[in-house]
Amino acid sequence: SIDYRLIPEDPAAGDAPVLVHRERVPRSRLDVVRRIMGLPPATVDMGADGIEAAAADCTAALRWVHASARHLGIDPQRIAAGGFSAGGRSMMHAVYANRVPAAAVVAISGYLGVDELHRYVTGAPDEPPVLALWGERDLAYVLEQAPALVEHARRIGLEVEPARISGVGHFYPAHTPLGPGAYAPTVEAAIERFLRERLAR
Repeated sequence: SIDYRLIPEDPAAGDAPVLVHRERVPRSRLDVVRRIMGLPPATVDMGADGIEAAAADCTAALRWVHASARHLGIDPQRIAAGGFSAGGRSMMHAVYANRVPAAAVVAISGYLGVDELHRYVTGAPDEPPVLALWGERDLAYVLEQAPALVEHARRIGLEVEPARISGVGHFYPAHTPLGPGAYAPTVEAAIERFLRERLAR
């Protein structure tokens, strides 16, 4: 479990940009949270720099795990990356945009912008499969871009396991049921099954 710089910390963007169009970063949720915190609305650069910084930090962390694999006693061929919301997006940037190796990716209400999706997720042989989970009443941009990830992955031949979770918004506990006929009975069970199947290869 890693940490990364957040937008209120006014981070520098880093030296490996991942955004194709900085001005297209969705800010609706960001502005709501900043209002709750008593902060003024974010600027375009604040939102974009925050995403770039998080991607840089997740990339550095994942590279460190690979470099330290022997010391940590782990198999570098069985490293998975993932996260919730911005964490899922940041790890997808690390794996697909910055090409840090991973055996699997778990995106829990995470997404890549459509521009980044088309630029970085190409169906190359080294790209890992992705588990994409999102809520039926998730944030507007997640509702748009999580299904876009699934559609794009299927079109280019990238293995994807999607689950749209009925009756929930952006936040849902691990024991939330996925519904009849789903990949697994709950969110937690879906993650466990996905990782067990993909990391066993």
